[in-house]
Amino acid sequence: MADRKRQANQVGGRPHRRVLVLTEAENVELRVAADREGKSVQRYLVEAGIARARGVDPQAAHEAITALFKVEHQLSKVGTNINQLTRHANATGEMLAAELREELAELRRCLGRLDETVDQVSVEARR
Repeated sequence: MADRKRQANQVGGRPHRRVLVLTEAENVELRVAADREGKSVQRYLVEAGIARARGVDPQAAHEAITALFKVEHQLSKVGTNINQLTRHANATGEMLAAELREELAELRRCLGRLDETVDQVSVEARR
């Protein structure tokens, strides 16, 4: 199921309303930014405003999350390859040492990227 663009419904609704007056350029820029993130303009404004109020840079948070998803994807691919090599070794008694070394080296690279990303998130969280 795709993420919804609108904010989740709240019990009792949202009793407070804010009205913005924007230039055409500001309106277009907000629509483009919200569309890029798959959100409504209202949801985008609320999330960005609250994030800033809490001292979080939304762009940095988005970049960190994206980096974590990339590392997760790479780790999943490496895990699949290692499982296939293990299955081959168990079925045939033959261990493909060169391929296993390559996958373990890739695993180490992924773990290094994960460490870097976690360090980056930690630095951002302390700001």
